[in-house]
Amino acid sequence: MMFTDRVARGIAAGEITHVFRRWAVPRVRVGSTLHTTAGIVEIECVNRVDIREISDEDVRAAGEQNLATLSATLRGAERDPVFRIGVRYIGPDERIELSDRAELSKQEIGEIEASLARLDRASRRGPW
Repeated sequence: MMFTDRVARGIAAGEITHVFRRWAVPRVRVGSTLHTTAGIVEIECVNRVDIREISDEDVRAAGEQNLATLSATLRGAERDPVFRIGVRYIGPDERIELSDRAELSKQEIGEIEASLARLDRASRRGPW
């Protein structure tokens, strides 16, 4: 599942607490995490809902102005059910900080070399 930058920032700011998706079957699981442009988001709940029962409060908590606008964002076949997905911001993506770090310690280099050697030994085609 992907979020627009606007929605990801809204989740990170605590302004968006759930999103809606139209899927034949749920595509995320409770407890899973997603990497977004604003950081890491956790899936707190996934519930099937009747679109006619989505309240104005639900619409606002999803970062939309009204039900018509929310409905327009839903992709998928009309016959597919709609799911309310509870989301929570966990924190920044640790990979950003790691990507800025160019120097590796001797221990980290040794761990990488050991992993590559293990892959080479297990390969049916021989080493890299």
